[in-house]
Amino acid sequence: MPDTLNAAIVGCGSIASVHAALIGSMDGVRLAACADIAEDMAVRLADKYDAAAYRSLDDMLAHEAIDVLHICTPHALHVPMAEEAVARGIKVFTEKPPVISREQWARFSDLNSSVGVCFQNRYNKNIRYVKQLLDTGAVGRVTGVRAAVAWYRDASYYQNSGWRGTWALEGGGVLINQAIHTLDLLVMLLGPHTGVDTYMANRQLQGVIEVEDTVDARIAFGDAVGLFTATNAYSTSAPVQIRIDCEQAALTVEDNRLAIFWRSGRVERIAFEQPDALGKDYWGSGHAACIADYYRAMKQGEPAPIGIRGVEATVMLMLDMYDQGRRWLK
Repeated sequence: MPDTLNAAIVGCGSIASVHAALIGSMDGVRLAACADIAEDMAVRLADKYDAAAYRSLDDMLAHEAIDVLHICTPHALHVPMAEEAVARGIKVFTEKPPVISREQWARFSDLNSSVGVCFQNRYNKNIRYVKQLLDTGAVGRVTGVRAAVAWYRDASYYQNSGWRGTWALEGGGVLINQAIHTLDLLVMLLGPHTGVDTYMANRQLQGVIEVEDTVDARIAFGDAVGLFTATNAYSTSAPVQIRIDCEQAALTVEDNRLAIFWRSGRVERIAFEQPDALGKDYWGSGHAACIADYYRAMKQGEPAPIGIRGVEATVMLMLDMYDQGRRWLK
């Protein structure tokens, strides 16, 4: 690997600014180029980091020597752009979701171990502490889990994007775009699902979007019962809430806090220090750790820390939920 890695970003919307800021803050990495079909957006982002701007991925890859490509485009483009980069020997770090369909998953799963996925909430300190408690058996067997995502998206969020709210380009609604991070945390903590029953609805924006703004599911993780609810039809974007019921304690997670309600009656409340969130508060603050860990692995010749195999169980659960839930939207 070269001493300094040349990174590039394709797709220069709001999340790209987070990637660019973190690339610009790391030693041994430089942002070399940005690309977007809206050239003014590429120029605006590139100018902040003395990078080159292009109107297309193909043009950028034809003119720049890129080591790592960050994919921040509409969801349907993640797989074909990852394929193009990998075919050129370029490493890939893609925003979620990695795929929007089973056909895309079949292609994505054939890519190499340097492909990383941005599930940054896995790096939240409270989640990692909960994972340790579960793995060591300190709280006993998990009996149930419930998670709630209550956010708000208005009509302009979809109408001004040119791609959101469509099956073809977004691949779904609240589940695949916003709540996938919370779904991923449930899989990280409890393992692959063994069953799921899903309901979906468009409660707020009929005639504006094709996809769901609300999802409700009962998920089996072995013997543990999971209840999962998510909506973009709330009044604001509230903190995500997760509760895990175990034999010895109940664990509740919200923002950077963790509460442990022991069956003995003792209560522990822990507030974890987290770096300030980049971009929107509800994106969390894990991007810095997630992206830094990816580059550490690439420099050391290791597989991506959150790679293809590491996201398979989350993708399979999401796709199963859409297989069941889409029928309610017809």
